[in-house]
Amino acid sequence: MAAPSPLVVPDHALQGFEVGAGEPLVVLHGFAAGADSRTEFVPQVAALSEGHRVLMLDLPGFGASGALPIAEDYLEDAVVRLLDTLDALGLDRVSVLATSLGAWVALRAAVDHGDRLDRLALLAPGVLHAGSAGARPAEGVRLLSAFLARPTAGAMLDWLESQVADPVRIVDADVERELAQAMVPGAIARLKAVARTFDSGEQESALWLRTSEVTRPVLLIWGRENRDFLLDGALYGARRVPNADLHVLASCGHRPHRERPEAVTRLVLDLLNSKPH
Repeated sequence: MAAPSPLVVPDHALQGFEVGAGEPLVVLHGFAAGADSRTEFVPQVAALSEGHRVLMLDLPGFGASGALPIAEDYLEDAVVRLLDTLDALGLDRVSVLATSLGAWVALRAAVDHGDRLDRLALLAPGVLHAGSAGARPAEGVRLLSAFLARPTAGAMLDWLESQVADPVRIVDADVERELAQAMVPGAIARLKAVARTFDSGEQESALWLRTSEVTRPVLLIWGRENRDFLLDGALYGARRVPNADLHVLASCGHRPHRERPEAVTRLVLDLLNSKPH
């Protein structure tokens, strides 16, 4: 894979990198200290960029978009800035690969601007839990909050172990890498600012109520052992999205693209190469 190139877009738009050529595919990262789209889907981007123009965009407060302000309605603001990026690049319609927080943004875009999207591959969008009677605060969110309050290697280890099916998979190098990303000046403060915009629960509840308006083909990928958002809630929420296929991967937690990268890549390629519903 060639080295990604920085995008040339206005300062107010989502920033990021691109690689490859072909049909455009936007990649959006999840919610974590030091998260960015360039490092979120490394093996998937390597494969997908062989036939697609992959746009790795960072959400407000993260990575290359770290200087963007954190709006009170984070999802709406992120979607507006996403469209600004697409407009600047002259792109009428894109497909999306996104995880966690990025998948929430993608769903909001699909509700408000479905004509700008083609296909969506979404990994564990916890917003689909919002209306579930069994919904509860995510374990991973609680442990991440504990890390943000006291950012130590031990707290980072606890959080990382909650993200995977088998904690043995988390090695010292993982802790060191993610701790280093989190300790970049301003990263923790920005993550706290993003988290505060979701404190009331209004953003996710409002989006959940409108998920039935998503008309684009959607692939939902869920780890069977997801301890952030349990599979039962995913089954409940997935029924609200008319054209959604739900694929459950065994031996995966909240990060199936890290735990079973080949399987996720294959599923995404199948979606992108499929005929319209």
